Amino acid sequence: MKKQGKILMKRSNKEILNLYFLIEELLDDAVGIWEIHNDKNAKSIPSSFSWIIESLVLVGAQPVYGAPKDSNYDWIKTSEFGQTSKEIAENITSALQSAIKKSPIEVEKLMYGIWFAIPELYEYNSHEYKNLRRNKNGKTLEEIIIQNICKFVNIIYKGDDISQIILRKISLQEIMRAANDKTFIQTPEEMEIYIRKNLYAILQLAEVVKKYQNKWSVDNKWGSSSEIIVENIITQWQQTNKFPDITFSFPQSSK
Repeated sequence: MKKQGKILMKRSNKEILNLYFLIEELLDDAVGIWEIHNDKNAKSIPSSFSWIIESLVLVGAQPVYGAPKDSNYDWIKTSEFGQTSKEIAENITSALQSAIKKSPIEVEKLMYGIWFAIPELYEYNSHEYKNLRRNKNGKTLEEIIIQNICKFVNIIYKGDDISQIILRKISLQEIMRAANDKTFIQTPEEMEIYIRKNLYAILQLAEVVKKYQNKWSVDNKWGSSSEIIVENIITQWQQTNKFPDITFSFPQSSK
């Protein structure tokens, strides 16, 4: 197995849950920069800022601007910040750093000017909307990825308030069952794309864990970076034609 790669940065429980709620929000609405950085007078950017932006792109969201009031669209996708998740994260982080050096007004423009949305939202009033690929339940690949991430958390409400947050572990087999009608995995190539997109997104929040003597702990067997973990999982699947028995967990529920 491949072992080397950039080591995953450990995130706090609060950071991971904040990211989880932003990802969950993408199913119904766009997520604004102001939800990640909301202090126009701050002289620095939260250390989690770039990580959150990259995570939103990895689940399938893209930078968008709000459309003009007389437009037929709700959101307009922009490619000015790059194509890959890392490019977009780096360029938006750089844009915010530049705005901070200028004035609070420039920061505010960026905070409320840039949003993130999945195709289901930004293509809604476009002729491309009907061409979005969907499974038999009408869900796009981006929605499936987000729904897989949502399986990690069960929220109990008391009225409109959150009463309890219950975290659970999910298996690779459970992730694959989400594609049970085979819409997105009709060929080995599509299967690999499905695995990669889901795992890269999930590994932004979760880690691989194993149970030993009735205790859960991080399983370093698969690697220390998301890139290496994904490559090792895909290599074993390709060599055996079977999915390895792997469990994922948010760090705070790994123990």
